[in-house]
Amino acid sequence: MNGERAAPPRGGTSANSCRPQGRPRRFPTPNVHERIHAATARAVAAEDGGLRAVSAEAICFEAEIPIETFHEHFADPRQAAFSAVESFADIAMADCRAALAAAPDWPQGIWDALAVYLDWGACEPDLARLATVEMLAAGAEGVELLRSLMDAFAIFLMRGYKLLDPRLQPPGSLDEPIAAEVLGVVHDRLERRRQLEPVTLLPDLARTVLAPFIGEAETERLVSRMLRREGRG
Repeated sequence: MNGERAAPPRGGTSANSCRPQGRPRRFPTPNVHERIHAATARAVAAEDGGLRAVSAEAICFEAEIPIETFHEHFADPRQAAFSAVESFADIAMADCRAALAAAPDWPQGIWDALAVYLDWGACEPDLARLATVEMLAAGAEGVELLRSLMDAFAIFLMRGYKLLDPRLQPPGSLDEPIAAEVLGVVHDRLERRRQLEPVTLLPDLARTVLAPFIGEAETERLVSRMLRREGRG
């Protein structure tokens, strides 16, 4: 670790950094396994060398557990990191799917799902960074895990293809470029250790996802409507 420092508050960032609507999102830590997940993200973020430099001892400091307890759950920090990313992604994606399902139509569902995605990233930036920046730097295994998360993004686009001529735009043909562009924006901000701010990022990410399906004009009308709904129009 980079010198002595006090242990940070448990449970992610300050609620002030999250969207004001509803309760702040928090990665759950009901047991030691999940505590290690969250502690791994914090310890990796604190290291100049990231996942490649973090030690099991640093994770134990964050989790406030003895090294023996860590090794009851994971062989090494790398294994703990991959497990943390998978768990974090499962929880965040479930919330995103719920937002999509609750919306009155698909375009608004995409807006709401992206808002949830950015909300998670804003409230748990260390986990979000672990799931993007660190996975890309973790070699073939990390890239493969990140690609599987991008593939899971396709479920949110399925209904959009019903709006297109399948002869011109076959189902699935837009999945990879759209997912890559969204990930690129998020990765760029997290790599520079900038906050994922839903207020500033949500409109542009919504344009990235929706315009290929409903066109630029209709997308702009939806963005304006959603911003008015949230008191920002």
